[in-house]
Amino acid sequence: MNRLADVLSQIPDRPGVYVLRGRNGRQYTGVARNLHERLSAHLAGKATRTKNQRPLHLVHCEDSPTYSDALQREQCLKAGAGRVWLKGWQTVSPQANPPPAGNLLDYSFEGSNPSPTTILMRSLSDVIPQMPELPGVYVLRGINGRNYMGAARNLRERLKDHNAGRGKRTKNQRPLELYYHEITTNFSEAMERERFLKSGQGRQWLKFDRIVSP
Repeated sequence: MNRLADVLSQIPDRPGVYVLRGRNGRQYTGVARNLHERLSAHLAGKATRTKNQRPLHLVHCEDSPTYSDALQREQCLKAGAGRVWLKGWQTVSPQANPPPAGNLLDYSFEGSNPSPTTILMRSLSDVIPQMPELPGVYVLRGINGRNYMGAARNLRERLKDHNAGRGKRTKNQRPLELYYHEITTNFSEAMERERFLKSGQGRQWLKFDRIVSP
C-alpha cells in the first residue's frame, strides 16, 4: 500500500476522512477539515495516536463536500458495517492481499453518507480540476445509465478527453458523471485493476462500494 510520505503531495486541501496504518499493523481512522494539513501533521509525528507508529501508510482517503459530511463518513467507517467494508475493500483484488500499491488512494466524490438505495455522483466536468496527473482506473456513468470503465496513464488528461467527446464509447453519452476512480503507481497496475473491475466479482464490489453506508 502507499506510504503516506509518497502520496501526501496528491492529497487535496479539502475536508475528508482517512485511514492510516501504523507499523504495529493497526488502523487509525480520522476526520479533517483539511486533509492535506492533517495528514502532514501525522507524517511529522504531531498526532498523539500515530506519532510512535511511523512510517505510516495510507489505507483509504476520501474528500467530502463539508466537514459535517466528513464527520458522518468517519462514523460510518468506524461502525461495524464500515469496518467490514474496509476489510473487504482491502482484500478484494485477486492479485494481492492487501491490493497492489496505489489501489487504496480513493478520492471519493460521492458525498459522505448515501442510503442503501442511493448512488451519489459528481459531474465529470466539476471534478476534472481535482484529478491527479497519475495512472489509474476510472468508472464513468453516461446518460443511458450504463457504466464505462477504463485505465489511463494520466487520469486528468484521459477524463478531459471523455468530457470533450473524444472517447469513442462515451462521446454520445454526455454529460458524464464520475462514478468511481482509483490511483495506481503505474499503468500496468491500472490495467490489472481495470480487468478486475470489469469481472463479475469486480462489478459486484463496485455495487457494494457505492452503498457501504448503513
